[in-house]
Amino acid sequence: MDPGTVTAKNSKDGWWSSAEYWMQIVLAKVIFETVFGPPGGIFYMVQIPDWSQGHAAEAADALNAEHMLVGNVGTSATHLRPTSWPQVYCGPKKDVLIQRAIECRPGCKECRAAYEASSDPDFQSVGFKGLKIMCGERGKLKAGMHQPELIAALQQCEDFAVKHLADRAYVTEYLAKAGHLCLFGTKYHAELMWIERKWMHLKRFIRGDLDGGLPRLKQLLSKHFKVFKVLDSCKAARHCRTTMRAYVVLAENATLDSLQQEEQKMKGHRRVLDSADNILKLKADVILTEREEKYAQRTEIRRRNDAEEKDDMAEFKGEQAAKRRRKSKLALTTVKKDQLKAASIIRLDKSKKEGPKKQMTIKDMISKTFKQHGINDKE
Repeated sequence: MDPGTVTAKNSKDGWWSSAEYWMQIVLAKVIFETVFGPPGGIFYMVQIPDWSQGHAAEAADALNAEHMLVGNVGTSATHLRPTSWPQVYCGPKKDVLIQRAIECRPGCKECRAAYEASSDPDFQSVGFKGLKIMCGERGKLKAGMHQPELIAALQQCEDFAVKHLADRAYVTEYLAKAGHLCLFGTKYHAELMWIERKWMHLKRFIRGDLDGGLPRLKQLLSKHFKVFKVLDSCKAARHCRTTMRAYVVLAENATLDSLQQEEQKMKGHRRVLDSADNILKLKADVILTEREEKYAQRTEIRRRNDAEEKDDMAEFKGEQAAKRRRKSKLALTTVKKDQLKAASIIRLDKSKKEGPKKQMTIKDMISKTFKQHGINDKE
């Protein structure tokens, strides 16, 4: 697999991309199966990456209708992998076979090689074929269809069906074929990923000695990388499990709004804050040490002060906006005032008929989602 490293203009090392991550996954799979044997025995590998654009990236040749052009022309088209789909018959007696092109374009070596290597009677090349050709070969093309209708028609087929990002990620597909498993972490929640605590632990040793250069960073990492022992890994994993339990306790009867107030979304990579975790655990009645409780209370006071300052600023802006509205109303004509008053009465009557909106709980949200997808939430 070609890693295809992307290199920065002012750096010789380049940054980490999905290709490098995939290469690491291949290496981890080989090492695991060398030590423990192929999957199907006592062990199988579970890869738990945190959620990032690179980790959840989709393979370039994945069957995604949204990546296809309407026609099979254009430089932005991507050569998609072949697939398997039953032959389609048409006509009044359903006895006329719809012909399929083996090659997406005349002389396409990739399509020809895939066809010759396959013994599947339902083989279908995709390659650079456009939406119209693919829908036509499957008997789903109708006159006057535009791109959205063509995409929707192709997505009705199982191999082109819409999938969750985690399910269509290349690493999920690769490990599943090998008999292993990939479980993505929660997006923007570094406090639930124990490996982030290792990076946090290492930063304590190297942050004060950095000089802004990569050689110095490599030197410090090589020196301090082993300070994180197996026992530290166990402690970090336990910390994350406790945080998960705290979220579960709070989510039992919490509303979406109240839960959002409790959670600390870590949108900065490698940014794990113990104080935020400890506030969460305090509210969930999890026992903390005296030091952890002290830091949690200090952070809670700071947050409260920030919230009060934010409220004061919002109140000030509201007063300024009210002054501007009063000033603009004075300039309105009598006809315009009557129109605004009538519209206000209509809105008031409508809100009275609808009644107060019920606050949706987490359980209600999950049940509603299950019903939309025809799933019994009691299973």
